[in-house]
Amino acid sequence: MERASVSDGRSRRRTVLLVVVLCGLAFGAVVPAPVIAGDSVTIIYVEESEIDADPGETIALEVMVSDHGDYDANGLGELSFDLTYDTDVFTATEVEHRSMLAAGDSDAEVIGSATIDDETGAVTIEQEREPPGDGAVATEPAATVTLEVAEDAPPTTETIGLTDGSAILVTDYPQSVFERDATVHVDGGDEESDGSGGEHDDADEPEGVTLADDAAVEDGDGTDGAEEADGSSANNGDASDETDDSDGETAAPSSGDDSTSDDPIPGFAIPAAIVGITAAIVGLVVRNRP
Repeated sequence: MERASVSDGRSRRRTVLLVVVLCGLAFGAVVPAPVIAGDSVTIIYVEESEIDADPGETIALEVMVSDHGDYDANGLGELSFDLTYDTDVFTATEVEHRSMLAAGDSDAEVIGSATIDDETGAVTIEQEREPPGDGAVATEPAATVTLEVAEDAPPTTETIGLTDGSAILVTDYPQSVFERDATVHVDGGDEESDGSGGEHDDADEPEGVTLADDAAVEDGDGTDGAEEADGSSANNGDASDETDDSDGETAAPSSGDDSTSDDPIPGFAIPAAIVGITAAIVGLVVRNRP
């Protein structure tokens, strides 16, 4: 009788241990490692996202960095990014390292380097906080990049890109980085790109995302809409019919969008399956327990 009781106790302990191990594996599959480490997002952007400039003018781009640290209040210890531009329009002349990475400690300083490549149109900026301490947690300027606009630059709208961003906490964990580009309108800007974003903006848009302005542009080149409006005003009797037809045409795509909104969230199918399998195994073990 005592042996049976001891055997039952061991069996229960084994079952509990198995359940704990399986639950741990399921949790590790569902929750990414950066999330467990307290990962957050670092945002890099130019303070003025829309800038007007004249040919021959010098402009100063103030690059801002915003970071709130991890869940233990550890901030940034290292930072780097590239600023890109069109060499036919701009020339980079100077880079000034600013105070963001030294935020929160009067004794900290920014140790930085900058490389200007006017052949490819890229300024590479690398910074390190010394001493690291608790790291930088702030929204402050990280650098100021000075560009000269060419004297013979035509009216154009150019994108100032921010790429290859890297932000490392003092704990050596990398942060997710989100970069926002800026736009410079030279001599009033390129009329063809005004309102439509230009070819540079198309390249920067996330895949699979259609902005409201783009949807309007896809309906026509802008002049067609005006011509259709004139035609409808001249034919008042057909205006309401045309409106009804157009309403009917837009209803189909919206119903398609509704159907796609019911799809599962991408990236969660595999973790959900692992959790389901784990639960099934646990159930079988419990049921078959001696």
